[in-house]
Amino acid sequence: RWVVVGGSWGATLAVAHAADDPQAVAALLLRASFLARAQDIAGFFGELSLPALAAALQGDDRARAEAAALAWWRREQALAGTSAPEPAGAALEAQVDRLRVQAHYLMHGCWLQSPTLLERCEAVPRVPTLLLHARDDRVCPPEGAQRLQRRLPGAQLRWIEQGGHDAAHPEMVAAMRAALAHYAEHRHWGAVP
Repeated sequence: RWVVVGGSWGATLAVAHAADDPQAVAALLLRASFLARAQDIAGFFGELSLPALAAALQGDDRARAEAAALAWWRREQALAGTSAPEPAGAALEAQVDRLRVQAHYLMHGCWLQSPTLLERCEAVPRVPTLLLHARDDRVCPPEGAQRLQRRLPGAQLRWIEQGGHDAAHPEMVAAMRAALAHYAEHRHWGAVP
């Protein structure tokens, strides 16, 4: 048994794993949970078209694939509240490859539509579960974290006041470290402040 920690898509996989193999999970720590609902996917892309981006990323026209990757990257940066340098050269090639896979999953609802991730929560074991979520996260809406908390028996939800979807934001990093240190010492996440 182990403590499963995941953020964003990793949080999705952590919940799916816990539902699939409940005996292997001792606790869950979920950051910025992504529920893979149709509205989450549509909300992320806004005015961008996922089918058009996916087609460009899958096609043979490298310039078109790079343009699609940059459009997606810019949207993600704007929503996440991060300010990384725009990828170019090898970094842009890696971005195209990463987003090609991500587009494939998103075009298929991450294979989490029937049953949905929230419906799968019924099979998640009653283990110490902590959700950390920034109130200003625009990639994974805070409302989704509230729904997930209600579906996971005994789960706690701790709000991070700011940080968007940035896993490296100082408030989120501090909250993750504090939670893991507390769990290591006490085998639970502590009381919600």
